[in-house]
Amino acid sequence: MKKFTKEALNIAKKEIKIGKTLGEISNLIDFHPDIISKHLRKEGVIINSSNKDLSLNVNYFNNIDTENKAYFLGFITADGCIAKDGNRVHITINSKDDYILDILKKELSSSNIVRKYKVLDKRKNIYHDSSVFQFSNKKIKEDLEKHGVDCNKSFSFIFPLGLPLNLLNHFLRGLLDGDGSISSSRNELFLLSTKEFLEIINNYLFNNLAKISVIQKKKNVYKLNISNKNTCIEFLKYIYTDALIFLERKYKLYNKMKIKNIKTKKESFFSIPSFQDLKNRFL
Repeated sequence: MKKFTKEALNIAKKEIKIGKTLGEISNLIDFHPDIISKHLRKEGVIINSSNKDLSLNVNYFNNIDTENKAYFLGFITADGCIAKDGNRVHITINSKDDYILDILKKELSSSNIVRKYKVLDKRKNIYHDSSVFQFSNKKIKEDLEKHGVDCNKSFSFIFPLGLPLNLLNHFLRGLLDGDGSISSSRNELFLLSTKEFLEIINNYLFNNLAKISVIQKKKNVYKLNISNKNTCIEFLKYIYTDALIFLERKYKLYNKMKIKNIKTKKESFFSIPSFQDLKNRFL
């Protein structure tokens, strides 16, 4: 990440004093709002948080009863950041996908703006564009926690509590779009989450078959890898059928995999069970 200069700090100090928000300053000096906030607080600058998002639909995540709510619950579970202190939630993604943040902004009736900033790819030593959407509300944070999504979700998430099982496919699509991958060339996919959640999905959707679905640890999270091409196609069919919201680039990979293997007649190990045991345990 590029160095936060004294010049950037002075601009931030000046702008915060005249009532600009961290988001507006972020657009001006091209640093993430969290970075700006960190340096301003070090200088003892008081950040005014009175600029409320008055149009925000604070009850949006109260009941997960639509496709879009289930999708965004999955997306935030995968790619969102929930503050430990305070009520802020933010989602940062590659700018080529930021239309999905515009949809979330519209769903929440938020007046906040999707912001762009530069991030350094240390492996390639180049900057790429990222976009962030953030909002702050106690009710929304509490509702996310009620559904099992909290500030420690990368380690503590078990299952989306209160999620109707007929919307599980939309939740999983949000999870895949937020922190998963599809490879049409290798006919495989993976999901990242906690070991507990992936074991549930592995047991109930993929029949816990070795070499077909394997859970591996990847740094501080776990990865469920699905390597059977027919199983991948059936699972993707499950999460994309009649879907109205998704990342287009991943949907195209699914279609590419499906077309490439259209004549394949090998067995699939994916199944949609009754979920009765799962329902008794979690809902």
